[in-house]
Amino acid sequence: VYDFGQNHAGVLRVVVDAPRGTTITIRHGEILNEEGSLFTKNLRKARQELTLICGEDGMQDFLPCFTFMGFRYAELKADRPIKILDVESIVLTSDAKKTGEFSCSDPLLTRLQQNIQWGQRSNFIEIPTDCPQRDERMGWTGDIAVFASAAAFNRDISAFMQKWLCDLRLDQRKNGTLPVTVPEIKTYAPTPFHIPIAIWGDAATMVPWAVYLAYGDKQFLAAQYDSMKRYTEAERRAAAACGFGQARYLWNHNLFQYGDWCAAGENVGQWKRKGNFLATAFFTNSVAIMQKAARALGRTDDQREYAALLENIRNAFSELCCRDDGTLKGDFQSNYVCALYFGLIPAEKKPAVAKRLVALVRQKDHRAITGFAGTPYIAFALADNGYVEDAYKLLQNTKCPGWLYTVKAGGTTIWERWDALDENGHIQKMGRQSITDMVSFNHYAYGAVGDFFYRRILGIEPVEAGYKHFMIRPVPGGTLTHAEGSLDTIYGKIESQWKIENNKFKLKVTIPANTHGTIILPNGERYEVGSGSYQYELENGEF
Repeated sequence: VYDFGQNHAGVLRVVVDAPRGTTITIRHGEILNEEGSLFTKNLRKARQELTLICGEDGMQDFLPCFTFMGFRYAELKADRPIKILDVESIVLTSDAKKTGEFSCSDPLLTRLQQNIQWGQRSNFIEIPTDCPQRDERMGWTGDIAVFASAAAFNRDISAFMQKWLCDLRLDQRKNGTLPVTVPEIKTYAPTPFHIPIAIWGDAATMVPWAVYLAYGDKQFLAAQYDSMKRYTEAERRAAAACGFGQARYLWNHNLFQYGDWCAAGENVGQWKRKGNFLATAFFTNSVAIMQKAARALGRTDDQREYAALLENIRNAFSELCCRDDGTLKGDFQSNYVCALYFGLIPAEKKPAVAKRLVALVRQKDHRAITGFAGTPYIAFALADNGYVEDAYKLLQNTKCPGWLYTVKAGGTTIWERWDALDENGHIQKMGRQSITDMVSFNHYAYGAVGDFFYRRILGIEPVEAGYKHFMIRPVPGGTLTHAEGSLDTIYGKIESQWKIENNKFKLKVTIPANTHGTIILPNGERYEVGSGSYQYELENGEF
């Protein structure tokens, strides 16, 4: 059994000295059993196996084509004695230039960023897949919907996503809804009814908008606009079917939802039942994206239409779902996270709602009990509402469930479920059932937290699509004493580097040519600057 030290997608090149007719079998896996053998139960029907037959005597060089595996470990067996001369893993991924860099004083967070990068690298092979190892390897729309923004920081995904979004348009149904995988795989059709599904369907709006923000290509946005609108209108019809009066603006009754998929400590049924609490938040987000896309393209009638719809949704949610004491209908972490992050809470109720969220987080000892819906946004929901230290405590938590728990457990990519292994390295149980049939150790969805690394820790965020105008507004906190990183944009490299030294906060930034930067320091000081390099300093007590 060979350990390549890094979970990844690729193929093995094997050089052997063996007699003609020798059969060599190679099996691939992500983790080992306790006794050191290859663990493959999580692969389900996938074999991840190569059979090599020596066609001649002597040295032979094997490199498989038209396939790939997801693995860290590989087991080689031969039906007779052979001499293994070389074993090399060839990493495979679509050609997408690395654009983002991030590191900080917490080595576990730095390693987590590397894991996110490797997860993206492993799952961006022709299409954005959910995992590279088991019997899926499919373009699940929910995964890329939540990860697209982080993906655009890590690599230049413009061409890659334009190709996949063309596939999405071709698979989109006449009523605007989407299959849950693109390209469509009939095996995973969740229901015979053509209905929108929150998060998964919202890939139609969330992915194009993330790509547009990163690169500012209006021709691309215009090409996607009709697809985005058709899906948003499908959500509007689904909401309207849920009730009368203000209730018609709440999408809270659907025949099927995936809900808060993969929320820690819960089962599939519990994840799905949360869906009708969460759907309105993602409907709101798609409407907000449509308003901004219409503005960018000069479609003023649509802009006004979606602005009015957005106001109606927010008013209905505030009136029917948000109580005066700050509690929501659906008292669980992800519901508060999504309501806050997607702007469903009016200003006068926001402090109470944020207070309830932080109470739920503290009750769990700063562990995120969130799934696909809440995990990408929970650190934002806390930090942006006055609870920066709670956001960092959650982010830097090394207990299960949590991002750094997986890093300490030896993860080198992002896991599908951060409770996949217990603290002894054993596969977890879900009640009486093992969850080995739904454990991937190379799924990028929870790597969406990388968005927080760039947009809050480094503070880099576009004001105009393509970073013609952008902010650098770092948010220090937790145990961090420094953080640094960069982003290659279409105008050049943006750099942000800060450190806390001798009770002073020091920030260095680089602004590319032909761009405008708004620098906001932790004490609120604001500077408008053009291209060049700048340094700022705050004394003790000012940050």
